[in-house]
Amino acid sequence: MRALLWVLMVLLLLAGLALAVLTMGAFAALVPNGGTSLWLRSLGGVEEALSAQVGLSALPAFTRATLLTLVTGLVFALSAYVKPR
Repeated sequence: MRALLWVLMVLLLLAGLALAVLTMGAFAALVPNGGTSLWLRSLGGVEEALSAQVGLSALPAFTRATLLTLVTGLVFALSAYVKPR
């Protein structure tokens, strides 16, 4: 059981890191006139494409970025809760 909790914690941490990277891209895409680096804006494009696949493209970009921040925090919190002691 303890080994499964470690595996679940690592998977949640990796998912949280992926969501954190997409969150950075989502907020970078909000900056007008290319005020951020190209790779961050590219991550924002990836986030926009993934949001369209999930069906959240109707939401404004700031709302999607804020929701992504909340989901990222929840995934990291769940990984901390699952961590075996």
